Amino acid sequence: MNLGLDYIDSLVEEDENEGIYRCKREMFTDPRLFDLEMKHIFEGNWIYLAHESQIPEKNDYYTTQMGRQPIFITRNKDGELNAFINACSHRG
Repeated sequence: MNLGLDYIDSLVEEDENEGIYRCKREMFTDPRLFDLEMKHIFEGNWIYLAHESQIPEKNDYYTTQMGRQPIFITRNKDGELNAFINACSHRG
């Protein structure tokens, strides 16, 4: 999937002298750009999932999303945090 910088640049109108900075609608609706953002921002890097204060007690849990992937984070009986993809293994 190669959208090219020319295409992405064409979606932004910028005129510093006039104080204009606008994005065309496609910047927010193009599924190819969405896939590109998911791949390079959320799926290929470390990301912040939660603060440990959101799972304060032993056996607490917290659910969130990591890009398109549902995640749950638990604090085990020893107080350690663990994160897992929230998927049922027997359903594929």
